[in-house]
Amino acid sequence: MSGFPEKILIIDDDHALLEVEELALKRIGDIEVQLCDSCDQAVTAIENFTPELILLDLKMPDKDGTEAVRELRKIEKISGTPIIFVTGEHRVIMQDDYKVLGVIGIIYKPFKPSDFITGIQDLWHMFQNP
Repeated sequence: MSGFPEKILIIDDDHALLEVEELALKRIGDIEVQLCDSCDQAVTAIENFTPELILLDLKMPDKDGTEAVRELRKIEKISGTPIIFVTGEHRVIMQDDYKVLGVIGIIYKPFKPSDFITGIQDLWHMFQNP
């Protein structure tokens, strides 16, 4: 693992935000990004893509974040992949239930692209150096 994950899966039903996140990540280097607008689409994408990190919208129409994480954890090759929740709900705080599922932190929307990148870097660093 390096100072920043090189393969990131982003799952969010907001297409405009997916584009902003992808552009922010591509600006910092050679990062492979896979965008999915649902958990079902992510499950399919993972067949050909093994992320080092997953960014997951906590509130989506098809599943909430914890349901989505439980489904993703059934896929053996990503069963230990760290997950960061992304949410517009500022009342949401990191819970032990999330940690047990392998969620390493939360990034709050709205955000500036630079804050988004810093948030990922900080959480990734804490994950690598517990």
